[in-house]
Amino acid sequence: MSRGEPTMCLAEELNGQTIGRWVRFHWCFPISDVHAVITGELREVHHNAGLDVVVSLAGPDSVGDKTEFVVARGCPVEVLVVDGGA
Repeated sequence: MSRGEPTMCLAEELNGQTIGRWVRFHWCFPISDVHAVITGELREVHHNAGLDVVVSLAGPDSVGDKTEFVVARGCPVEVLVVDGGA
Protein backbone atom coordinates (compact mmCIF):
# COMPACT_ATOMS: atom_id res chain seq x y z
CA MET A 1 0.00 0.00 0.00
CA SER A 2 2.60 2.57 0.96
CA ARG A 3 5.44 3.94 -1.13
CA GLY A 4 8.22 6.08 0.18
CA GLU A 5 9.02 6.81 3.77
CA PRO A 6 6.22 7.74 6.16
CA THR A 7 6.52 10.92 8.19
CA MET A 8 6.05 10.85 11.93
CA CYS A 9 4.00 13.26 13.99
CA LEU A 10 2.13 13.32 17.28
CA ALA A 11 -1.64 12.89 17.45
CA GLU A 12 -2.11 16.55 18.40
CA GLU A 13 -0.29 17.61 15.20
CA LEU A 14 -2.91 16.01 12.92
CA ASN A 15 -4.88 18.73 11.14
CA GLY A 16 -6.77 19.62 7.98
CA GLN A 17 -3.66 19.04 5.87
CA THR A 18 -3.55 15.39 6.97
CA ILE A 19 -7.23 14.70 6.22
CA GLY A 20 -7.38 12.34 3.26
CA ARG A 21 -3.94 10.91 4.07
CA TRP A 22 -3.40 7.38 5.38
CA VAL A 23 -2.23 7.20 8.98
CA ARG A 24 -1.04 4.40 11.28
CA PHE A 25 -0.83 4.27 15.07
CA HIS A 26 -0.79 1.80 17.95
CA TRP A 27 -4.09 1.23 19.75
CA CYS A 28 -5.18 -0.61 22.89
CA PHE A 29 -8.82 -1.69 23.04
CA PRO A 30 -10.05 -0.44 26.44
CA ILE A 31 -12.13 -3.39 27.60
CA SER A 32 -10.02 -6.32 26.40
CA ASP A 33 -6.55 -4.73 26.62
CA VAL A 34 -5.83 -6.15 23.14
CA HIS A 35 -3.11 -4.20 21.34
CA ALA A 36 -3.30 -3.51 17.60
CA VAL A 37 -1.78 -1.38 14.88
CA ILE A 38 -4.51 0.73 13.25
CA THR A 39 -4.18 1.93 9.64
CA GLY A 40 -6.76 3.94 7.72
CA GLU A 41 -7.57 7.05 5.74
CA LEU A 42 -7.99 10.05 8.03
CA ARG A 43 -11.46 11.47 7.38
CA GLU A 44 -11.94 13.71 10.45
CA VAL A 45 -9.83 14.99 13.32
CA HIS A 46 -11.12 16.79 16.42
CA HIS A 47 -8.96 18.21 19.19
CA ASN A 48 -10.62 18.12 22.60
CA ALA A 49 -9.81 20.79 25.18
CA GLY A 50 -8.48 18.00 27.38
CA LEU A 51 -5.89 15.38 26.56
CA ASP A 52 -7.49 13.56 23.63
CA VAL A 53 -7.58 13.74 19.86
CA VAL A 54 -10.56 12.09 18.17
CA VAL A 55 -9.83 10.67 14.73
CA SER A 56 -12.27 9.10 12.27
CA LEU A 57 -10.74 6.64 9.84
CA ALA A 58 -12.01 4.76 6.81
CA GLY A 59 -10.65 1.81 4.87
CA PRO A 60 -10.32 1.46 1.10
CA ASP A 61 -13.70 -0.28 0.74
CA SER A 62 -15.57 1.56 3.49
CA VAL A 63 -18.21 3.15 1.20
CA GLY A 64 -18.19 6.22 3.43
CA ASP A 65 -18.32 4.34 6.76
CA LYS A 66 -15.92 5.65 9.40
CA THR A 67 -14.56 4.27 12.66
CA GLU A 68 -13.73 6.66 15.49
CA PHE A 69 -10.73 6.36 17.78
CA VAL A 70 -9.85 8.49 20.80
CA VAL A 71 -6.08 8.89 20.78
CA ALA A 72 -4.03 10.39 23.61
CA ARG A 73 -1.97 13.49 22.96
CA GLY A 74 1.64 12.45 22.53
CA CYS A 75 0.72 9.26 20.66
CA PRO A 76 3.09 8.80 17.70
CA VAL A 77 1.32 8.67 14.32
CA GLU A 78 2.82 7.69 10.98
CA VAL A 79 1.51 9.65 7.98
CA LEU A 80 1.90 7.26 5.06
CA VAL A 81 2.74 7.92 1.44
CA VAL A 82 0.20 5.89 -0.57
CA ASP A 83 -0.32 5.08 -4.26
CA GLY A 84 -2.06 8.00 -5.90
CA GLY A 85 -1.52 10.27 -2.92
CA ALA A 86 1.01 12.66 -1.51
